[in-house]
Amino acid sequence: MNPTIETLLDRVQKPGRYAGGELNSVVKDRDAVRIRFAFCFPDLYEVGMSHLGMKILYGLFNSMEDVVRAGVCARHGYGSPHAGGECPLFGIESGDPVREFDFIGFTLQYEMSFTAVLNMLDLAGLPVRAEERGDTGPIVVAGGPCACNPEPLADFIDLFTLGEGEEVNAELLELYRSMQGPDFSKRAFLKAAARIEGVYVPPCTTWPITMTAPSPRSRRRTAPRPGCASGSSGISTPPTIPKPSSSRSSTSSMTGP
Repeated sequence: MNPTIETLLDRVQKPGRYAGGELNSVVKDRDAVRIRFAFCFPDLYEVGMSHLGMKILYGLFNSMEDVVRAGVCARHGYGSPHAGGECPLFGIESGDPVREFDFIGFTLQYEMSFTAVLNMLDLAGLPVRAEERGDTGPIVVAGGPCACNPEPLADFIDLFTLGEGEEVNAELLELYRSMQGPDFSKRAFLKAAARIEGVYVPPCTTWPITMTAPSPRSRRRTAPRPGCASGSSGISTPPTIPKPSSSRSSTSSMTGP
């Protein structure tokens, strides 16, 4: 465990939210993988770790030998390990800072989580607006049900995946592999990603888009049903089992940090 995180666990009521070590969690040698993806659920640990879509994509990404996908959940309340800037937002499994990953992905399950997305970017030590992040740093991705109305977050997210994420995320990772190298350019990657069906890159989209003439690539992507010959949407690896939600004291509030 990151020593900085370990020293801060005494300050919270529910250290299990930040300590890692969940059953079936995947930890890979960071020097042995080519792509590191931080999958962020903009809500509490108990909510994020119980989400089925998170488990599906966790299995999909970590089944690839050169990819590691780390889980990240929002902190809650003053006094969490992220408060006060002492410890930036980190991956649950490895404790590595989120800003050091290649991708930061958010699932947008409900509109009320949008402010948590911005807060998590700030806690990671990154500029909130996409234009301020420039051509360096991780690529910030968002998907999920609310990504089908992406404009409220268009100034903050580099690209959106519309519809089912299994196939489109695999294509994004393959594109990233093909462009990796000393001359890698985030802008060039986003321009190429905009050609993938189901990907919406706000700066690469020509307006206005109307219901009668939608963007040919920014259409909702669908995945085949489990059992179909063309693929499966099921969980490919044993699901990660979250730690029981418990406080240091039996009288602690359930909404404690």
